[in-house]
Amino acid sequence: MRAGAWRAAAVWCLLLAVAVAARGPRHVVVILADDLGHADLEWMSTPLGQIKTPNLRKLRERGIQLDNYHVQQVCSPSRAALHTGRYPIRYGMQHYVIPHNGTWGVPTDEVFLPAVLKRARGFKTAHTGKHHMGMAKWSYTPTFRGYDSFVGYYGGECTYFGCFYDTTYDMHRDMRPECGPGCSEVAWDLDSTYSTYIFTDRAVEVIKETDAQADRLFLYVAYQAVHSPNQVPQQYVDPYNATIADQKRRTFAGMLSCMDEGIGNITEALRAKGMLDDTLIVFSTDNGGPVDVPDCDVCADATGSVNWPLRGGKFSLWQGGVLGTAFIAGSGVPESRFGTSYGGLMHIADWLPTLAYGALGIGPEEVPTKPLDGVNQWDAIVGNAAPPRESYLVNIDRLHEDGGHAGFQQGDWKLMVGRGGPPDSWMAPLTSGPAVSGTRLAAELEATRAAQRGVPLALARGACIVSADKALRRPGGCDSGVMSPGGFAASPDLGHCYLENDTLAGAVVNSTFASCFAACQRTPGCAAFSLVPHPPTGLSSWYNTTVQLFNIADDPYERHDLAAERPDVVARLLPELHAINATVVPPAHHDPNCPPFDPSKTNNSYLPWCGMG
Repeated sequence: MRAGAWRAAAVWCLLLAVAVAARGPRHVVVILADDLGHADLEWMSTPLGQIKTPNLRKLRERGIQLDNYHVQQVCSPSRAALHTGRYPIRYGMQHYVIPHNGTWGVPTDEVFLPAVLKRARGFKTAHTGKHHMGMAKWSYTPTFRGYDSFVGYYGGECTYFGCFYDTTYDMHRDMRPECGPGCSEVAWDLDSTYSTYIFTDRAVEVIKETDAQADRLFLYVAYQAVHSPNQVPQQYVDPYNATIADQKRRTFAGMLSCMDEGIGNITEALRAKGMLDDTLIVFSTDNGGPVDVPDCDVCADATGSVNWPLRGGKFSLWQGGVLGTAFIAGSGVPESRFGTSYGGLMHIADWLPTLAYGALGIGPEEVPTKPLDGVNQWDAIVGNAAPPRESYLVNIDRLHEDGGHAGFQQGDWKLMVGRGGPPDSWMAPLTSGPAVSGTRLAAELEATRAAQRGVPLALARGACIVSADKALRRPGGCDSGVMSPGGFAASPDLGHCYLENDTLAGAVVNSTFASCFAACQRTPGCAAFSLVPHPPTGLSSWYNTTVQLFNIADDPYERHDLAAERPDVVARLLPELHAINATVVPPAHHDPNCPPFDPSKTNNSYLPWCGMG
């Protein structure tokens, strides 16, 4: 081909790519991971690349990562916010999650995202995976909320090989809109199939059944992975036997790898059907990863996820619980933005207006909803518009232990009222060496803080915990890590850098944390690094302060409470939080007209037991 023809072809390809981006997506696939931690994906993990997620990485390289994206602290509220575009406090979903015997759900007068797309543009809508927005009444289940079909489980958790919670089964096949009694099937034929396979296969089936030109598809894939229990076929665990010592983390890595494989299969199905170039893919977690720490009675479902160096995890209002991992990729994303990040403040409630009104061009008046808390972020994410969100409500839960708690962020300032957790700790990752339980490591970290001797835990080397305080060192050494007169190599006001590579460590004594961090990143074998904060005057002063204030830009790990130093900021934010508090709908509770769930009446399976609703 002549040079001029090559140039013409190149220009045509560029124009075609621009045209595809300009017209926006024809199809949308939303993939929701369950309990994914801040430091779990391949390009964010601690150590870097510990868990291989090549399919997610490839998508992210052709998309935009959302660096300032927030979710709710647990499952049901996040899923409700995603579907309604409204904060959970608007409809009583702010307190914990819906239990399997819970008689409530997201109120049926709330309009869900698939219903908006279906009514406005005739989208074919399908949901596979976890629902967890109510199942006591048929009207709470997916095909009554805008989905044409659903294959998955109604509740919040179950075993992976056969979806049992206790001894009751919860896998369903609802294959038409409003699929209630006489239509809904209990999928007993799937009772030994690994759930990630089930949901991937169903997603691929939906794609194959879609007419790429005549249909418009909204597909919601809500994987069970990586929620507890830790279960996965052994072939996904084996590749990590030599690199991850901790058994829980190793199994977790296999669960995540299996999900990544499934996402690759979904992407390939879109490609084979000729839909990939016309599909916008959204990936998100529902909340932070659960962490196994001694200050958290509700953290029994910790699976090996890591939020380090963020504070807290699932269940908490700390960043480890609510700073979500998310990105978009595919149709509508300009090539010039591939591999970039968006730093505007964003909340999971923003997806309804961002997808419907932004990416798909639906007018808000076409399908009326209740007043939204979500904002349309589309032009800011893919274009040059200014970020539209200035603040967000972390949550308000008056029933939370210790008298309730609340959080509100405006710009870089995050205000907390009441205890942020549990969990309230910083859970360090286990990176190498003999297996050590997360609880054991966390307990040593807490013991070091409680000692209040001025220098925190500074070096973790496998099973060896090395502290600058000789009184806390273990017998037999493990104290050969580099020390300077002021402790380990780090800046005291930023925290201490700990290193696995002794030679490298010797070169960074008295360096700043930033240079210590950078040196570690450049050096093979130096995978362990992070921050461990100095406590102020003891743990109690962290946990029991009525009002706390953090500058998230300067202090993303929430170590320095500035409420006493910046009363002006507290005075500005507190009235705004109080104003929102005045609008709170009380948390949903048991319906007195609904009898207790009795599995003997439903053939030992979870089925709605309170009627149609």
